[in-house]
Amino acid sequence: MALHEKIIKEGLLPDSMTYTVLVRGCMQSGLLDKAVELTKCAHGCGPTQCKGNPPGLNAGCFEELAAALGESKEAQDLLAELKACEPISSTGKGSGRAPPRNTRNSQQWR
Repeated sequence: MALHEKIIKEGLLPDSMTYTVLVRGCMQSGLLDKAVELTKCAHGCGPTQCKGNPPGLNAGCFEELAAALGESKEAQDLLAELKACEPISSTGKGSGRAPPRNTRNSQQWR
């Protein structure tokens, strides 16, 4: 989280790969609450707003987080919140990111 805050404070714009690496690092460290917070930021609905269109995460990383959260209330809340704030691309046709693949937890994403 400190690295993310430093990136934002310096005026840099994290891309989807940056968020993916940060979220995976949190998950590997067992910091699921931080991974959830960064995921929200990556989708434009976290406490730290980025300039421009939120980049999101790559689909594989999102699936890993959903699997790590399992069927918990936190997982359901995250999916609902991200669905509500999914960014629209400059073409107006969606985010331009691949949606999560067909998994039990990511079904609700669609």
